[in-house]
Amino acid sequence: MKPLLREQFQGAVLGLRTIIRGGTFFLSLLIRYGESIRRKTQVFRCDSLRAETVLYFKNTSVAVIGLVALLDSVGFSQDRAVAIPLTDRVQLNLVYVPGGEFNQGSPKTELGRKGDESLRRVKLTSGFLVGKYPVTVGEFKAFVADTMYKTEAEQGKSGGFGFDGKELAQRPNFNWLSPGFAITDEHPVCLVTVNDAMAFLSWLNKKTNRNFSLPTEAQWEYACRAGADTRFSSGDNESDLDNVGWYKGNSGDGTRPVGKKKPNAFGIYDMSGNVFEWCSDVYGDYAKGDATDPNQRLPNQGDKVRNVLRGSSWLRPADNCRSAARYRNDPRSRNADNGFRVCCLLASELDADSFIDIDHQKLEGKLKPSR
Repeated sequence: MKPLLREQFQGAVLGLRTIIRGGTFFLSLLIRYGESIRRKTQVFRCDSLRAETVLYFKNTSVAVIGLVALLDSVGFSQDRAVAIPLTDRVQLNLVYVPGGEFNQGSPKTELGRKGDESLRRVKLTSGFLVGKYPVTVGEFKAFVADTMYKTEAEQGKSGGFGFDGKELAQRPNFNWLSPGFAITDEHPVCLVTVNDAMAFLSWLNKKTNRNFSLPTEAQWEYACRAGADTRFSSGDNESDLDNVGWYKGNSGDGTRPVGKKKPNAFGIYDMSGNVFEWCSDVYGDYAKGDATDPNQRLPNQGDKVRNVLRGSSWLRPADNCRSAARYRNDPRSRNADNGFRVCCLLASELDADSFIDIDHQKLEGKLKPSR
């Protein structure tokens, strides 16, 4: 698209948002005087330059106003995203994922399937914001600079498990800044434990007055699949995985900068490979039958407590990157292929609108994007 045309569409989007918000204020006055009006608003706008805004105002089952602005036909991306500034140069990018239902696990016929992937129908009753990318080194640096936090790999004398050129090995000097391969601020942070991730989330919650957490295993798989029932979100073949993920077959000896492969249908990047991602669930067998908002809190009988990891990594083969593939590890393990992604449950779709003002800071030039 020509720059002028793109700017015209961008201006149209911002103009629509202004009109919509002004209309919302006017109608709120009507509500105060007893008008029976129901409002449902979805507003999402980001660097993708796509707006999808729907306003429904109903009175005695008659639609008063309906407005839909869809700019996908001119090449704008499909994601609904906002950004939270962490510093004047670093922002945390988020994508809104609506609630819904999906098939968690894998069919018995799926190539590479493991025995802990029993198929079940899962319903997620609420939408949520999820990291557009796994948390990066640059984002973790902002947290450390603000809190002087020391990761578990840095606190002890043993260090973490970094890459020694052949495999993961424990050394005192291996930590999130020194995983055994070259990294930049754009690489996903690794060598972090569940406690390290929770410390980052606690800091983030104080900055935003929100309730960020690790995603549940069900939220993670739902966000990863983005409506697909194939082995990978991009298809069934290893060549399809090449389009969206970094794994043993294409990554070389270490992680890769985030966002360099194609996103899935939700506009989320690096869900397959690059780094394993911690989930909030304790690993255990899926409960039999359908489930609503599942979050496993107890291990299998006689098993020790281990947290779920999803997505696989740069160090593992293609089969391990399947959307249904499950892994687990001690929550204090610190490996050079373990990272995490943030999640924030929303009370309703309207709740996402409160992030829009944060996004405006970037649009108005007050925030320099980190990538």
